[in-house]
Amino acid sequence: MNKKAMAIWEVLIWAIILSIVAFLLIYNFKTLFGKETDSIDQQIGLVTKDSDGDGVRDVVDKCTNAIPNDTGSVDSEGCTDKQRQAQQGTIQK
Repeated sequence: MNKKAMAIWEVLIWAIILSIVAFLLIYNFKTLFGKETDSIDQQIGLVTKDSDGDGVRDVVDKCTNAIPNDTGSVDSEGCTDKQRQAQQGTIQK
């Protein structure tokens, strides 16, 4: 082969090698950042979650099984009137 043909093959081989390296780097970064984003979304979900649907986040909800329609509304801690009275020991029978 002449020198011109060798140079073309050399450039072609380097282009293939660099393309493979670029693909691997992009793939690795994409999966790395994808996992990080999922982790952040899960952490945010834990902070904003409201399991019982009373409008009070689970992080500050002291009565996690309160049903707002049960006896009316819930207080800032997520407890109904009945649950507050039970906690204070003032349930009237």
